[in-house]
Amino acid sequence: MIALALALRTLLREWRSGELGVLVLAITVAVAALTGVGFLVNRIGIAVDNQAGEVLAADLRLESGLSMDDKALMEARGRGLEVARSTGLFSVVFNGDTNQLTSLRAVSEKYPLRGRVMLSDEPFGAPQPASGIPAPGEVWPDSRLAAALGASVGTELNIGNSRFRVSRILITRPDQGATFLELAPSLIMNEADLASTQLVQPGSRLRHAQLFAGPREEIASFKTWLESNKKPSEEIEDVAKSTNIPITENYKTVHPALPLPASFAIDLAERISRRSPGMAATNRIPPSAAARSTDRSPRRDSHRRASACSALSNAVCGDASAVSA
Repeated sequence: MIALALALRTLLREWRSGELGVLVLAITVAVAALTGVGFLVNRIGIAVDNQAGEVLAADLRLESGLSMDDKALMEARGRGLEVARSTGLFSVVFNGDTNQLTSLRAVSEKYPLRGRVMLSDEPFGAPQPASGIPAPGEVWPDSRLAAALGASVGTELNIGNSRFRVSRILITRPDQGATFLELAPSLIMNEADLASTQLVQPGSRLRHAQLFAGPREEIASFKTWLESNKKPSEEIEDVAKSTNIPITENYKTVHPALPLPASFAIDLAERISRRSPGMAATNRIPPSAAARSTDRSPRRDSHRRASACSALSNAVCGDASAVSA
């Protein structure tokens, strides 16, 4: 009791002096700041994830080069998730005698599940968000395709064994990638019209995709189910896999990955040494430095990486001097 009374008197004295009040105020401000920052970071993370979903036009995507059944779609609907389908293939589109190789996308209702398709009434015009997908018998060619074919709204295009009317011009779509295959102009059509074109034949190269979207917890749970029930030919694409590319020195064994600058410089110097006569990447660490370290310590690694970069620079500069001479 004496100790408690003494502690209380000391606490009261400290409080009256004002120092304790300043400490309490500082702790309150710190806790409030950390809470606010944590809340802000969480909200930003959710917004970034939702924005990144536009890369796939969904939160989760199941793709295959072979025909896909509706097992995953039925399971997703049972879990309350939104679903859509997309089929991609290449074909030549005709406008009279003018033709152009095109990347066709036959999509179902609700496409896209994330992001928006942007349309216009003329090639390279002001974009406006689309409401739905092309009606049966209609297509949306992108600006490049319309310009190449000389098409505009109202033009009829030949695709396979069918003719389709251009109702709008496609400006952008959410899952429009930047790969080599996406260099071809694109066109969106209703999946109900794909059969009438008779483009799908034995041996046709198609890319089927099933799209899923919903709450993060439900998507995570559904992805776990999907990993256990998908076919060997089917691939799962999600936001993390599509946007996170690691940067590592083991870029040769990790796919996809980007190399560290130092690792890339070392590999490039070694290739020059092997393939270019008269050029060699040598280790120029002084003997004294080598004697100080016989293991693969960080300092030794830094010497080795610096030597490789120096050798690469000398080799390139030496080759340039020889040419100028």
